[in-house]
Formats: sequence, C-alpha cells, structure tokens
Amino acid sequence: MKKKGVMLRSRGFTLVELLVVIAIIALLMAVLLPGLSRARIQARTVVCKSGLKQWSMMLTMYAQDNSGKLLIGWNGGQMWMVDLMRYYQGEKNILLCPLATKLRSKFPPTFLFSTTEDQTFLAWGKFGENGYFTPPWGKTGQYGSYGINAWLHNALDTGVTGTYDTPQGDRKNYWRTIDVKNAYLVPAFGDCMWDGAEPRENDNPPPSRGVQGSDMTVFCLDRHNGGPQMAFMDGSVRKVGLRELWKLKWHRYYNTKVKPPTWPAWMIGYKDYKIAE
Repeated sequence: MKKKGVMLRSRGFTLVELLVVIAIIALLMAVLLPGLSRARIQARTVVCKSGLKQWSMMLTMYAQDNSGKLLIGWNGGQMWMVDLMRYYQGEKNILLCPLATKLRSKFPPTFLFSTTEDQTFLAWGKFGENGYFTPPWGKTGQYGSYGINAWLHNALDTGVTGTYDTPQGDRKNYWRTIDVKNAYLVPAFGDCMWDGAEPRENDNPPPSRGVQGSDMTVFCLDRHNGGPQMAFMDGSVRKVGLRELWKLKWHRYYNTKVKPPTWPAWMIGYKDYKIAE
C-alpha cells in the first residue's frame, strides 16, 4: 500500500528477537514454577491439617456423648471410622491426605503392606474391593490415608467374636478416656500407611523410606517435608519430625526417656529431638 508516495511494509520479528523473547519466558517460568509448586504443596498441607482437625473434633464429640470414654476400638467390633461416621456422615473429603490419594490395589499378606516398597504417598485400599477383605471391625468401602493412635481406645479385655483379646500387660496402657495428662504430647490421628497402630518406645524405625515393620513405622512417613501431620489430644495439629515420633506420649506408661533407636542411613539427616518431659 502506498501513502504519500511511501511504500509501507509490515515488519515481523527477527530470529534474534524471537530467541530473546523465548529466553525471557523460560526465565520467568524457571522463577515462577518453583513458587507455584510450593504454593500447591502448602495448600495440600492446609487441607491435610484441616482434615485431621476435624477427626480430632469428632473424637472429642464422641467422648462427650459417651461420658468421657473413648472408642472401644477394633476388638469391640468397630474401627474408628465406623464409630465416628455419625459425625461426618460418610463425607469423603476428609478421608485422604491430599498427598496420599492413591489407593493400594490389593490387601497385603499378614497386614504388612511392604517391607521393600516406599509407601509414603499411598493410602490404604478399600475394604471389600480389589482383593481387600473387610475385617470384622471394618465396613465395606472404607478407605483412608490417616490412622489412629490405637492406645486411645477403651479396648475390651475379651474381644468380641472374630476379633482378639487384649494382652494382660497392655491393658493398663490404654488412655480410655478423654481426660489425658499432657494432652499436647498425646497423638490422636496422623498420616499413616494403615488405619492405626500401637507404637512403643522400643519400636525400630523403618530400615528404608516408607516401609512397614514395627507399629511406629506406619506413622514414620515423610509426607510433609520432614514428617507426618498429626492431631493431638489438646486439639492442636502440626507436623511431627520423624525422629520426634519416638518422643511423643503414645500411651499412659510410654517412657519418653528411653534411649533413641539406632537410626537407619536414610534417617541420619533428619532433625533430632530432646526428651519430652
């Protein structure tokens, strides 16, 4: 097109200019993506803490409705999700930590999920589906990635049919009521590779990341950049360091002053903790 005798031509980008623009975009992405990734992880952590807070509140509500007594537990014929269902009405948005939403596809033999595979970011599978049997205390279709500190139970000395009896030496250890001493040290719920366990001070840590062995190992999961999220009996929710797990007051006679175990190679770099008083 001519205008006043001058030929006007459209001008495109040169190769050098395109490369500069691409380099700038790449640089901006390199700067922004880590921040977005951290923000996404932080958001999932907030959701996880919210879910644990709700479980803790429901446990308190249960105790208030039962003269201060806590859940009977597995040998009473109902696991905690069954007992608390009347409070959460089967809502599924609090069953899973957002960092552990993948369900296992089959039930593990002898209740050990894996002594070789990393289970950190896996949820326990659905009862009654994909080879998972429904235990006498469970309900078909239940699943989750949180577990209860089973020492909170008001366990029966003689379990109902199909379950088990409580060993004589363990009966004194259960908290049984909502009235617990130093409640801020007593775990209620947490990230877990099973639906709960009864940790002891002499439990060995997992030999490698995310594998199951002792009862403590099912909570010994680095899901949140250093450890699991846990709800405590005082209503607080926070991240617990992996080595700190051995310093919490899991049951009434748990000795927090016991010498820490020998840490496996994969846990050497994690923070150590003083003895809880």
